Amino acid sequence: MNNNEEPKLLTLDEVKEKWNKFAPIYSNFDQSMHIFFIQLIQLVRLGSAKNIYEVGCGIGRLIPLAMGLKNKEASYLAIDISETIVEMAR
Repeated sequence: MNNNEEPKLLTLDEVKEKWNKFAPIYSNFDQSMHIFFIQLIQLVRLGSAKNIYEVGCGIGRLIPLAMGLKNKEASYLAIDISETIVEMAR
């Protein structure tokens, strides 16, 4: 690709395929983000939320922490683009 060419944009199916292939080793990288997640979750004040929607949940490392901080009546939905990674989170 030369400097004048636009980078190829991936389709949604191509992105999903790449993340599904990456899933087996994802947990090695996901752990490095744990400290960031802990800091972030403190900023969003989960205790006062009624509905929580986590986009890009990865293998679910944040879910146990979030469940302990959220109001017990609050709903919690976690999703990720990779079905393989969502299964790992379950």
